[in-house]
Amino acid sequence: MAGPARPRPAAWRGIRPAHARGRQARAVVECGRVLDVAARHAGAMREAADQLAFLHGELEALRAPAWDVPTAADVLLTGAALCRVSKGTYRVYTWYM
Repeated sequence: MAGPARPRPAAWRGIRPAHARGRQARAVVECGRVLDVAARHAGAMREAADQLAFLHGELEALRAPAWDVPTAADVLLTGAALCRVSKGTYRVYTWYM
């Protein structure tokens, strides 16, 4: 029969058992992996945002003009234009020059 458990020396009190240190080390490694994946995702999101901004600039440069050229030509040549008032309803507008 073994005697009473001996108290641990004061120098050992802050040291954890080996199995606890192993769990902590695995947790630190896993946190490092998670941070690495998060950094890669942040880079991918930044790249996607840059590409979308570039595409937006291209679309703005290539969009159709804000004015209706065929209607303007009709008004200049005939003095009248056929304009859509609502769905299926058109009205002829006449300008006197």
